[in-house]
Amino acid sequence: MKKPDSQRQKVYRSEHGMEKFRSNLGLKLLGNGVDRIPTTKECQQYIKKVSTYKWFTTRWYIYHSRHTPSVPHVNDGRGRRRPCWDKSCYTIKLPIRTRNEITILHEMAHWIVDMALISTWGSFNNFLFEKTQYDKDHAAHGKEFTSVLLELVRMQLGAEAAKALKSAYKVNKVKCGPRPRLIHRQKVKSAQVLHA
Repeated sequence: MKKPDSQRQKVYRSEHGMEKFRSNLGLKLLGNGVDRIPTTKECQQYIKKVSTYKWFTTRWYIYHSRHTPSVPHVNDGRGRRRPCWDKSCYTIKLPIRTRNEITILHEMAHWIVDMALISTWGSFNNFLFEKTQYDKDHAAHGKEFTSVLLELVRMQLGAEAAKALKSAYKVNKVKCGPRPRLIHRQKVKSAQVLHA
């Protein structure tokens, strides 16, 4: 049974003002948010690129098969006012006015918490199997989600953006879980960041 989503509004309040932080990749694929609105294809390319960075793959493993693409499909969220991650159809829905880097990272955090797996060796003939990295009954904006979002912001938007989000969490009394631990031991650099 899913836990109640009691932190939702607090998390949204904490993200207010985070649009000013942008990475080089975000500026290249999504633009600055003033000149043009990014397409769903550009948003999907952004997600695909971020999910292939070493800092991403050292923290999260998301199984995909020929039935499940490596990253969620992105559509325009027609008829919606708010963006969302829809696990049932493996889709992130992004209405036009929500196509910015922090919103995409927010929806990616939902995807990660729902889909991230850990590969472990079982005792049965050394068989490799996967188990979920996060509690299946987590609250949508619970401490698992907030720690994943904070890590995405830290690694993609930089230390200054992470500090701003962490301080907003504190002001809004948002509970945050522990920093995601590495599942692969590799030293990696965070993305190059350009602040607006």
